[in-house]
Amino acid sequence: MSGTDLPIKEVARKFRFADEYYFSRFFYKMNGMRPGKYRQTFFHS
Repeated sequence: MSGTDLPIKEVARKFRFADEYYFSRFFYKMNGMRPGKYRQTFFHS
């Protein structure tokens, strides 16, 4: 899902997380930054 323009809520749903908040916390633990910041840093110029 990297590089997608889907809302974080939709990405969380596609990966079967209970909600976007749990997904965001999990993502932060794995990557050291929030999903929105990750997307901004690596996929938007």
